[in-house]
Amino acid sequence: MPHDFPPWTAVYKQYQRWKRDEVFEKMNHNLTKDTRIKIGRNSEPAADIVDSQSIKTTEKGALKVTTERKKSKVVKGI
Repeated sequence: MPHDFPPWTAVYKQYQRWKRDEVFEKMNHNLTKDTRIKIGRNSEPAADIVDSQSIKTTEKGALKVTTERKKSKVVKGI
């Protein structure tokens, strides 16, 4: 901690209070909201988008390459 800060225990206790009161989450929400307004968008997003192509799966229908077990090539007799 910098020398001009209070003792680390006081800083840590304040951090714990802010964390408990969700201060950081509220700040992030407000900053995001203000930024969206400044760039001309609605303050709240209309929908979330999930792209199934970005998640690999082993369920039926997955690419064969992602579900096959790789065989190691072992050289015998060396």
